[in-house]
Amino acid sequence: MKQTIFAASCAVLATLMLSSCQKENKSVVELARELTTELQAITDLPTANAHAARVAVLNKRFENAKVRVLALNDTALYRSAESDSASMGADYAAATKALSREVGRVRASFPSASSDGDVDKDRLFIAIAEAQGVKGTPDELKEAGSRYMQDANNPHATPGDFPEYYGSEKLRDALAYRAAVTQVNNMKFDSAEDVPAVPAVSQEPQDAPTGTTSDGDGEGDSSGDTGEEEL
Repeated sequence: MKQTIFAASCAVLATLMLSSCQKENKSVVELARELTTELQAITDLPTANAHAARVAVLNKRFENAKVRVLALNDTALYRSAESDSASMGADYAAATKALSREVGRVRASFPSASSDGDVDKDRLFIAIAEAQGVKGTPDELKEAGSRYMQDANNPHATPGDFPEYYGSEKLRDALAYRAAVTQVNNMKFDSAEDVPAVPAVSQEPQDAPTGTTSDGDGEGDSSGDTGEEEL
């Protein structure tokens, strides 16, 4: 009799623990899309620093959701599957493909005024000059970069090494997190750390908002965020 009660108690406890371990209420597809949208707002160092904190939270939630596969109340990964078996996984594949493109773009410090734009020559010349260690105003950097590439006596096959993540250590650290199954404990109760709120875009002003590697935190975007938002 005691063994039966003990076994029943263990079963109830295990059920409660499993059903309460998953607090994320979004699917992996939703998280991937939101992280992609956040990265699309980044085109230079100021915007990289401004969005880094938001990227860090979304990236951690996305990474954790990808590997949390066990919970009685469904998981973010499970909810990403479409009810129609014919399209199951299609949205997930498309979302992760788009996300990979944006991660690659910001890591390469792609010199463009928008996430889907062509190379901006002014930004490119500034980046080239900065890669050579040149300092100055944006106009001086553009001139120096153009002069470097048009040197008839010493044609350059490559413009030099661009800094990754537009020179933002904050953005690099934000995207560095990777989750493993052993790091995401399924057998635990909810905590505030499981699903942190996404902070507002940084509103700190820029002393030198142009170029790809100037110092300082970036200005916020025009999204109108004034505080934390719960996802």
